[in-house]
Amino acid sequence: MRAWDAIDWASLEHNYGSADDIPGLLERCTSVDGDEVANAIAELENALYHQGGWICSAASAALPFLLDFALKPETHHRAAFVHLVWDHCNTWHEVDERWVDAAWPAAAGSVEPQVRDLLADHDPRVRRPAIGVAAGLLTPPTAEVLLVDLLETEQDQATRIDLLEALSVVLKRDVEHASARSVLERVAASDDPQLRIAALLALPDAADRAGRLVDAARVLPQMDAEPWKESASYDIGLGGVLSAILNTVLPNQDACIQLLTMFLATPQGSPVPDELVRVALAGCGRLVSRRRDAAEIVATLVGPHLTSPEAGTRYTACYLLACVGDAAAPYANDIAPLLQDRAVEAKRHARRPVAAAATWALARIGDVRCLPPVRDELAGRSTNLTTTKYSSGGSYFTVWDVSIDDVVRPLRAHADVLLPDILTAMTRKDRPFLTLRLAEVIQDWDVRGRAPAGVVSLLKHDEMWWHAAIAIGSLGRVARRQRGRAVRLLAQRAVGDDGRAAWAYRRLTGRDVFSDQTLSRVLDAAITTKNDIVGISANLLPYAATSPLATERDLARLRQLTQEHHDAVRLTAAAALCLLTSGAEGSDVVATIAQQGQSWPARTVAFLLRHLRGVSAAHDILTPVARDLAEGDDRPGTNVGWPVIAEDERYSKHARHFLDRPGGGQSQSPGLP
Repeated sequence: MRAWDAIDWASLEHNYGSADDIPGLLERCTSVDGDEVANAIAELENALYHQGGWICSAASAALPFLLDFALKPETHHRAAFVHLVWDHCNTWHEVDERWVDAAWPAAAGSVEPQVRDLLADHDPRVRRPAIGVAAGLLTPPTAEVLLVDLLETEQDQATRIDLLEALSVVLKRDVEHASARSVLERVAASDDPQLRIAALLALPDAADRAGRLVDAARVLPQMDAEPWKESASYDIGLGGVLSAILNTVLPNQDACIQLLTMFLATPQGSPVPDELVRVALAGCGRLVSRRRDAAEIVATLVGPHLTSPEAGTRYTACYLLACVGDAAAPYANDIAPLLQDRAVEAKRHARRPVAAAATWALARIGDVRCLPPVRDELAGRSTNLTTTKYSSGGSYFTVWDVSIDDVVRPLRAHADVLLPDILTAMTRKDRPFLTLRLAEVIQDWDVRGRAPAGVVSLLKHDEMWWHAAIAIGSLGRVARRQRGRAVRLLAQRAVGDDGRAAWAYRRLTGRDVFSDQTLSRVLDAAITTKNDIVGISANLLPYAATSPLATERDLARLRQLTQEHHDAVRLTAAAALCLLTSGAEGSDVVATIAQQGQSWPARTVAFLLRHLRGVSAAHDILTPVARDLAEGDDRPGTNVGWPVIAEDERYSKHARHFLDRPGGGQSQSPGLP
């Protein structure tokens, strides 16, 4: 009989319900077959931990058995058991108390002897994760004494790096541990470059930490990467170390630029490993994602890498120069030859050739040399560009494939050349996302033109009709002999639609498809989809801005919507009321938003600035918010990547337009938001 057989596992739970399967998994961990043990550990991890977020009752019961397995020399994969416990320790200190099983603290206190034994294990691969367990599982005073003593005797460099990080965990749990802080400060001033960096990373409030880290990073190109790779806390190469340093110094712009310059502004042939160059380039992306005023220095640092022998580096350099826009103009002649560069680095997120990023970089500065490859893309003679839209990379700058709309959108000055190509490309029913992206470009350009018969025909397509409606409504005209057909198809689509077809109908004919009932019909659709911001903001407000008549029923329903809990609904309804009543109603909700300032997402503020430009009451309220959005050096938000930069450019443009136009009268903006 096993010790775990005395536990009523059926009364406990894990991520998948009843824990009655845990005894069988624990039994499999005693197997002499290493593969069987590895599979059992994987299933235990999935059942007990999975993605974290809580500590289940089964984990509390299993804790001593997991550590016992790790202590037995005959057990396969001993370190994996310790890592599983370490994961739970991290969760314990990350989540609210209500997500921690009530029996966990007592279970943690009962296993101190096993943890002490693991810290003395002969195998450093077991000791390293055990250090993390000690820092997170034992009481801070006990953990501090054990870890400080170990640091004095430990000879393995990777384990010493883990000890320094563990002391940081102790300090985060309880800041009143002078011994741990003193040890970290002492090591941060030592001559050992690896330990110095590890200690500085572990000291969150060290004086001038950013500057000291930059100074310590100078030795990275010559540093031995193995201790960092073997470390249980880091498990990274030199690129990962540089990335960790960047994470720390990024808020300090001067220190960040100094660090990036160290690895990028170096003579050709200098001994900077490609791994560090790639991380530094990503650091440039992170910097310019956070700061508008970093564009010029980033261009200066990135430009010389256009001639790198590494295809991935050339692609990234072009990509970053596209991100900085006009600041890349001095490098136009260096970018242009790369229009013929077909090289691809297979390990990257992007799978397109360097030429794709070069085309985008030139398009962003309006260089006409990008036009031939752009026209080739539109004609289908080339497929270097994608139609996929990627989200931001969280806190890490990710280089993606280049989307065709990002390339074409900055080329409005060449609409006379490109618009016919765009409209022809839109008729390709085999690429619906291409049709949508190009329709969005036409909408952003706000140019007049005639939609051809092929685009009008898309109105019959159940999946793509609204792409055509965006294009037709934005252009305001269709090809000769197509008007009657377009009007008829739009009227058919407008029945039951949430406003897109009715908007295009009005733009094409100058009339409301449902006479004075159009606003009511759109409002009906908006209310039925009130949790869908597209269903409201993209379709209701154009009618609120131009409606000749709003019924009292319409106004009453909008007033009701301003009380909704969903922000998008409340804001759209308030903006609609402002437009329909010239600011007499709805401005109180807008004022609340303005008073909350930075706590509101930039897209929310930009949304209001775009639609309420002409309402005097809202103009006075929103001017301070608009000025912050238009003039600040910091980009709003915490994510990084091209999507963040693109959104910021769009939102700041709305803010500048708002400030350029004095309040008074109603906005007549014809376009969907």
